[in-house]
Parts: sequence; C-alpha cells; structure tokens
Amino acid sequence: MFKQVFCVLFGMLMLSALSYGKSSKLRPSTNEDDDANLIDLKGKNEEFEKQLLRAHNDLRARHCVSPLRLDKDLSRRAQQQAQRLADSNGMSQSRPSDLGQNMFMKSVFGGRTNEKIHGDEVANEWYRGGKSYNYNRGGFSMETGSFTQLVWKNSQRIGVGIAYTADGQTEYVIAYYSPPGNFGNQYRENVLPAKC
Repeated sequence: MFKQVFCVLFGMLMLSALSYGKSSKLRPSTNEDDDANLIDLKGKNEEFEKQLLRAHNDLRARHCVSPLRLDKDLSRRAQQQAQRLADSNGMSQSRPSDLGQNMFMKSVFGGRTNEKIHGDEVANEWYRGGKSYNYNRGGFSMETGSFTQLVWKNSQRIGVGIAYTADGQTEYVIAYYSPPGNFGNQYRENVLPAKC
C-alpha cells in the first residue's frame, strides 16, 4: 500500500511575557494519568531528547553560540504539551509566556508510522528557515522564526517533548527554550551568521 508522508512545521516562537506586559501560565495537568504516561514514555523520549539536543548544539556551533543544556522541568512541561496535542490531534498555540517554543508535526496517512522521528530531522527542518533569514535586517517572520529560536544566542536551556496519536499516524514534537528567543529588537546580537 502506498503511503504518503506529510510533514507540517510550525515555528510558534513568542516574545517573553515582558514584551506583552502580561503573563499566562501553562495550565497544570488535571489528569492523574498524565504522570503515569510520562513515566511509561521516559525511556523512549530520553533517546529523542538527546538526539534533538545534540542536533541543536551542532547547528548552534555553526553560529558561534554556546550549547544548550537539557532542562528536565522544561522537558516535563514540553512533554505535557506534546501529549495534549497528540490527544486532540491538532496544533494549538498554547505555550508558557516565559518560554520560546518550536513545534513540529509529522503525519503518515494510510497506516501507522514505522519509523519514529529522529532529532536530526526535526532540528534540520527548523534550521532550514535560515536560508531565508536576512542578517542585515533581522526581525521575526513565520518563515524564519523556528531557525532564529534554534540559534538564539541568549537561550541557554531546552526542554523536549514528543507524543504520538492513539492511531500511531501522527507525531508531535515540542521544544521549549529559556530564556526565550525572538525577542523584540534583539535579533542582530542574538542571531549570528554561520561563520564558525
């Protein structure tokens, strides 16, 4: 049976709460099974976390910026959001106001996904927006927002979540960053050309 694979990328990178003058919190989980589900997925997700972290840091090194560190609390929060998306099988712009965010979704129609996403695949999709980035002008665009968050110099920590729909046809990835990227007029000092 012929299967068509569709990848959908969302780079929903937001400004910090200070830029809006208001704060919104990620709503706490109300489902007692959420923690149990996170424990069940722990081993599978840890390998993906390491892959995505390594891919981020390899790409960031091209831009002369320091490597990110994996933050377990951010990963827990990202995992909860990825699971919410998988449970509803839809993208949403919900995110903590104090964090940057990248989102990725991959669907296989006509069957279950046989190959799980690798961290390199996701990071390279986010990085691809750099081809359109204007270093002289700087600034945010939906086309380059995932790239600029990935290489944002002042971001120091990352949290990673990955979840699958019940039918196994769709995978969701969430990455949270702290401090957040894509902030105001700070692009020139935080998004450096690849020259290392």
